[in-house]
Amino acid sequence: MQRFKTAIFWAVLVSETGHVFCCVMPTIVTVMSLLSGLGMLSVMPAGLLAFHDFMHEWEIPVIITSAVILLFGWVLHFISLKLDCHDTGCHHGECAPKKISTSKLLWIATGLFSVNLIIYLALHVGQNVPPHVH
Repeated sequence: MQRFKTAIFWAVLVSETGHVFCCVMPTIVTVMSLLSGLGMLSVMPAGLLAFHDFMHEWEIPVIITSAVILLFGWVLHFISLKLDCHDTGCHHGECAPKKISTSKLLWIATGLFSVNLIIYLALHVGQNVPPHVH
């Protein structure tokens, strides 16, 4: 039973970590671009611009993959809520506080995914968005 719980823990952790590439990095690029456009940031770093252009080529596969990973993370989280090793003979306290922090991370990932999906649907669907000219 402990191996199963450890596997679920690592699967949830990996599913949340995957959102760095689909949600966190694009959000950073969007904020930097917005600040640059408003004149609050004088130069957009070339690495972020190259990443932004690269992401335009892979947007749809990344969105689909991140949606599947996010769904998988929530499913594993709900499975883990039903499991508590304290009930099976472990000598430590309940696992609930750890599960609450996992839930918070999943909510943050869901929020970032939703914002990026809305931005994609509002700005990119039906428009031919060319890469930036350097």
